Amino acid sequence: MSSKSLIVCGVVLILGLVGFLSWPRRYPTSLPTHVLSLINRAETIHVFSLDPYTRDNMEDRSLFNEHENSATKFHGYTIYGSQKYTEESSKKHFRQAIIDSTPSIRIDPAACFWPRHGVRFTAGSETLDLVICFQCHSMNIYSPSGDDSHLVTSGGKAVLNRMLKAEGIKVEPEQY
Repeated sequence: MSSKSLIVCGVVLILGLVGFLSWPRRYPTSLPTHVLSLINRAETIHVFSLDPYTRDNMEDRSLFNEHENSATKFHGYTIYGSQKYTEESSKKHFRQAIIDSTPSIRIDPAACFWPRHGVRFTAGSETLDLVICFQCHSMNIYSPSGDDSHLVTSGGKAVLNRMLKAEGIKVEPEQY
């Protein structure tokens, strides 16, 4: 083998190794500090499976109230089922699922908003609610600091679905 061939093989090997080692990269979360703080301090995490078509199925969509919370509604969306978690191991999974879904990378959201997941983080008297549409890469944030929206990836969707389904709670499948 010629020295030129050895150099080419060495460069290809090094580039492949660098690519392999950097492939499972974790990006830091892009969540605002006050949101991340409440997520990390939460004593209780309440996860909801939502009917994403609640608003679409209303006779008069202008009556939809995104702040409506009750035994059957989470920010206006009909609740299929929910589960509260207080043990640290479960809370750790949910925290990581949300952080994995909010990396500081650029993604383009779709125009829909059919959320299938809701998450409430409670720390003392503070409450943070997230209404998440993994399908369109959008999330509405309802925090003590006010309402906001944020981009998400599907990074934590599998964890939320698995935990809800383990409790026997229906999760509406995505359309595309």
